[in-house]
Amino acid sequence: MALKDPAQKALLMRAGNRSLEPMRRALLEHGHKCELEYRFAPGRKWRFDLALPEFKIALEVQGGIFTRGRHVRGPALLKEWEKLNAAAALGWRICYCQPSDVASGEALKILNTCCRKGVATKCS
Repeated sequence: MALKDPAQKALLMRAGNRSLEPMRRALLEHGHKCELEYRFAPGRKWRFDLALPEFKIALEVQGGIFTRGRHVRGPALLKEWEKLNAAAALGWRICYCQPSDVASGEALKILNTCCRKGVATKCS
């Protein structure tokens, strides 16, 4: 299915999130509202790779962890911790995975379990 909205298409191109689109659609089919590249902190440019705002659950895909990618280098890691600490202070729960977990469906299972089993409660 080709996306016609240029803004949504641009979001999918960022950070390789094209691979998250099928998972987003699957979550929508399970009745979960979710967004790619979700900005969670007013006044900051921080984004989650995928978020379920009604539950305050986010997914962060940690690519390049075995190839000295961004997520394992000191300066970038410190910035990531700042972002994640701010998210925790705002009540967010973060799930982590690697790209292969998205491709295999494991990341989708984790998010569905969090929403279904009451790990998270809907936020008002």
